[in-house]
Amino acid sequence: MLNDFVRMIWEQKVEAIVMLTNLIEEGKVKCEKYWSDAGEAQFGEITVKLAATKSFADYIIRSFEMFKVRHYSTGSDKEVTRTFTQFHFTSWPDKSVPVTPWSLVEFLKRVSAQTTKSPVVVHCSAGVGRTGTFIALHSVIRQAQDTGRVDFYQTLAKLRQDRIFMIQTAV
Repeated sequence: MLNDFVRMIWEQKVEAIVMLTNLIEEGKVKCEKYWSDAGEAQFGEITVKLAATKSFADYIIRSFEMFKVRHYSTGSDKEVTRTFTQFHFTSWPDKSVPVTPWSLVEFLKRVSAQTTKSPVVVHCSAGVGRTGTFIALHSVIRQAQDTGRVDFYQTLAKLRQDRIFMIQTAV
């Protein structure tokens, strides 16, 4: 399963991953670790290497390099390298709210400032609560910047068309 996740990151040329869960919460595994803190981790034909870590009070930013060897019919091999950044918010308990809203706002600003036009992968443990809230918040902020208006109900309805149970509250 992790091989598929890493292959998706590679194939879609993802440059940013937003992780909204900790690996273990309340004694339960919430997310498998798709990196190594020391050296490299191998996922199928793709190697992931931690390049840098920067810690803040409520989140961690990790930079990674990915390597894949391409084999050509001429017998030559070429190593292809890509990079991605993981934005790991660590202060948002499952089925709850962030410890402080301002840290989430700061985190969102940092993610927005450092992401480009490539796809951004957002994940938590189930992919609907924290993930949905983050995507909705990001979307309505972008709406406000682009149009001067916000339609949260329509944003949520669209998200729920794309992913059932997105944001775990009644409309």
